[in-house]
Amino acid sequence: MQFRLTCQRTFIHAEGLEDEDVSTCQRRTQSAPPEDRSTERSTYVSALASRADQLHFWLRKRGERHTKEEKDEKESQAESESEQNSGDVSTRAGDSSSSRTSNASKSFSSLFSHSPSAASESQSEPETFQAEFSLGSLGHPEVCHRPCVNFAKGFCAAGSSCDYCHLSHVETPLVTANKELRVILQQATEFDLLSIAVKHAWTRAADKGFLEKAKEAKVLTLLEERLQALVTLETDSTSSLSQKHQGKLDRFMAKMPFSGLMGLALRKSQDGSHTAMVKAAVDSLRSNLSQ
Repeated sequence: MQFRLTCQRTFIHAEGLEDEDVSTCQRRTQSAPPEDRSTERSTYVSALASRADQLHFWLRKRGERHTKEEKDEKESQAESESEQNSGDVSTRAGDSSSSRTSNASKSFSSLFSHSPSAASESQSEPETFQAEFSLGSLGHPEVCHRPCVNFAKGFCAAGSSCDYCHLSHVETPLVTANKELRVILQQATEFDLLSIAVKHAWTRAADKGFLEKAKEAKVLTLLEERLQALVTLETDSTSSLSQKHQGKLDRFMAKMPFSGLMGLALRKSQDGSHTAMVKAAVDSLRSNLSQ
């Protein structure tokens, strides 16, 4: 006789196949099997490489800073000890031995300057600078491009060919417009933006000490010529903003760097040739400031 075993409420129940009643059959479970988490595991494993690169970058920078501080301390201690030793020998030996001690101290300093630690320090600084510098860093901090978001997080795949700045912007923080200013910028005409941007561009270049180079690149000259051309056109020379909005826009531009002012000056430009000439002049100014 054949039996079929079923689990009913933690008990094993045996019933014959000929006495099977469908209405009394109970399924052990109605839940679905657990989902396959292989996709989550593969995503986590694939992200480990980028996380390891970022961690390696910050650990390397911290190690370089720590080794540099240790080298500076060792050099200062060695210099102080050499000065004390040379002073003791000179007082004991007199004038005849003072020349010998000076020669010995010179030879010791020359040997110390050619030590491996000093050579590694001189080599580590250019490598760190090259790792941080990029094409977008030309003209830093006033005429460079916007800060690189990926580099700020710890790793930029573009490296030195990145079009954004990799240097610190503590002195020139990024100025962002709030909701009200964004509405004002949308309502402003080319004349509104250009008239305020040119005024602050002259002031910014003079305060930061590159006014002569800006004149050589003819950046400000091109903007003033465009402003005069808009003044001759009666329809484009009238302001569409109120005095209150003009004041807010003026205070907003007063905080911006030179590159940001150039971007707002060309924001509503309808002349493609004028825009191309201004961008070329700004690139020339960047290269001059980076020399």
